[in-house]
Parts: sequence; C-alpha cells; structure tokens
Amino acid sequence: MLKRRILHRDYCSIGKIAIERKEQAGKDGLLFSGSTAILSLFIITILTGIDQWTKYLIETQLKPIGAIPIVKDIFHLTYARNTGAAFSILRDKQAFLILVTTIVVGALIYYLIKILKTGEVAFKLSLAIIIGGALGNLIDRVRLNYVTDFLDLRMYSKL
Repeated sequence: MLKRRILHRDYCSIGKIAIERKEQAGKDGLLFSGSTAILSLFIITILTGIDQWTKYLIETQLKPIGAIPIVKDIFHLTYARNTGAAFSILRDKQAFLILVTTIVVGALIYYLIKILKTGEVAFKLSLAIIIGGALGNLIDRVRLNYVTDFLDLRMYSKL
C-alpha cells in the first residue's frame, strides 16, 4: 500500500511539473514550443525549396521535350503552365488567386502557430506540408504569373 502511494505521488509530481512548464512557456510569451515547431518550420522551408527546385528542373529539362511516360498511359511527367487553380479553374485570374492564396497561407500559418502547443503531431506536420506546397505555388504565381505543373495522371481505359 505504501509503495502504491509513493508511486502515485511521484506520477502526480511529474504531471504537475509538465503542466507548470507549459504554463510558464505561455507566460514567457513563447510563440513556438517544442520540437514540433522547429520540425514544422523545417518542413515548410525544405518543401518550398524542393518545389521550386523541381519546377526549375521541369522548366529547363522537360519543357523542351514535353512529356516523359513513367507508367505508359497512366502516369507521365508532362510540362504544363497552369494560369488557373486546380484543374485550371479560374484561368487567368492571377491577382485573385494570389490574394486568395496569400490569405489562405496566412490563415494556415496562424492556425499552425495556435495549435503548436496542443493537437496531434501528424495534423501539424500535414499543415506544414500543405503550407510548403502552397508557398511554392504562390512564388510561381508572383514570379512567373503561372504555376508550373508536371505530374500527369492519365488514368483512363482504352475501350
């Protein structure tokens, strides 16, 4: 019985210390807490860089030849300029798409910062991945006035 009380008291002490540290982090005004913030920032930065690098390669290497079949009639790497959103909707509405993308990315970053101290790690990392891709497309829209696309799924049957 005595052993159980000591263990219980020790676990309670550990829990109190963890809660106090979280509260102190909030009082100190720390915007980010823990390694999830660093990992999220790392993912956003790396994915934005990879996005721009792969699009540079597509512009310089794939543009002259047009397409490379990876899995014939199913998956190709195909150079394409997309002046719209997904599936070319809102074609040639760059100012609107830049504004909307900026607002959405800002909102996602705000939300990510807000949930860094709580929430599931997988969800936070998913948000970081989405933000990285959206920033890459935003850079394309501002710099080139279009988004470079190259993943071409051709899933259709030959009848």
